[in-house]
Amino acid sequence: MTPARLLAADYVLGLMTQDTRRKIDARREADPTLDGEIRQVEALLARAPLDGVMKAGVSGQANTLFSRVLGQIAGTWDSNPWRQAWEGVEKRTLWDERSYLFRCVPGAHIPAHRHTCEERLVVLDGEILIGGRKYVAGDCDVSPCDSLHADAWVETPCLVLIQLAD
Repeated sequence: MTPARLLAADYVLGLMTQDTRRKIDARREADPTLDGEIRQVEALLARAPLDGVMKAGVSGQANTLFSRVLGQIAGTWDSNPWRQAWEGVEKRTLWDERSYLFRCVPGAHIPAHRHTCEERLVVLDGEILIGGRKYVAGDCDVSPCDSLHADAWVETPCLVLIQLAD
């Protein structure tokens, strides 16, 4: 995902302060590339089959969890900025210190580390290579407590959701 696409997604999803949004509005007029990215994200979202996402009966537990996640992220987004974790890797805390996003650029490296608790990982966008295994958007992994997580290398821009167990 390009920086312009990430910015467009944040804009369309309302994941920025009103002040930042006003600045983007002013910038859109002078930047046709940014305006085009925002229009593309708006079009993608308009076509997304979101009606069924919150449909009762499919999975009440999943719908409740999904609502909680969206509500918590939206409620804390402005107070939790992106911070550099490693070169080329930014971390953004979600609702607590055990839930966060990694935003990575190609060539970034996450060093091997030992898990002090179970870690759940979901690749939301892009690709990442962990210990020789390629994970792409939609892939999930669970690392048990006290396991060694191999070095990770980023091949394409990616966004990864991490949830640490209690």
